[in-house]
Amino acid sequence: MKKYLIILATSLLLWNCSEDKLPLYSGEHAVYFKEKEINFSFGLMSVMDSVVRVPVTSTGAPVGYDRHFRVVYDSVSGTPGTHFDPLPVEGIFPADSSTGYIPVKLRRVEGDDAIYEINLRLVANDEFSINLPEKYDQRDTIDVTRAKLTYSSAMTMPPAWVVGMFGYFSATKYVLFCELTGRDASFWSVPQNFSLCMALAAPISTYIDEKILAGRDHALRDPGNPNPEDKGFLTLRGAIYLTYTRIPDDWEPAN
Repeated sequence: MKKYLIILATSLLLWNCSEDKLPLYSGEHAVYFKEKEINFSFGLMSVMDSVVRVPVTSTGAPVGYDRHFRVVYDSVSGTPGTHFDPLPVEGIFPADSSTGYIPVKLRRVEGDDAIYEINLRLVANDEFSINLPEKYDQRDTIDVTRAKLTYSSAMTMPPAWVVGMFGYFSATKYVLFCELTGRDASFWSVPQNFSLCMALAAPISTYIDEKILAGRDHALRDPGNPNPEDKGFLTLRGAIYLTYTRIPDDWEPAN
């Protein structure tokens, strides 16, 4: 597996070098949500609570000290003290950073498969203004001062899971991707850059395919694979941006 981690690290290095950075606004410091929706699922995590860092971006150059911004909540579902701890009224931009976060502590509820949501809204304070209230996406007007955090104790396919890159979603495949990429649930809870997804998928595709090519005894098992043609083995079926190795017709189903 070490070989594939080296390939993955190289791919990510190339992506980071080529990534287009958002130009810094040179005037007033304003705060806004870059992501409209953040999804978090406890899924396969063994913990009973987790702090989700809702990402926030600012205009203007970073400064050498921590800064705080205000947040209010337009609506919240779930039960305080059961599904979440007291919601923070402030978020933070660490020193020398133009990326901040709102720390929301969520709690897992065993046997609760419902999906809940917290609707957040940024408001001005002495350190940050709200002068970027709208952006346009395919002719739709989006209020960048508002965002929604959805969360669940059950397993759900996270926003960062691009089927065209990673194929079908399953618990087994999700665990493998976390192990190979070193990314946890907080990474998968937010949509990611297309180039980054490709950088992640390429070496993992090679890893999975070589397991299949090595023979039935080496192929990875996946009881959650929904495709009967794969006979209970893990594949990238559904990944339209990458080729993948099919399970041979003469293989017996996985145990």
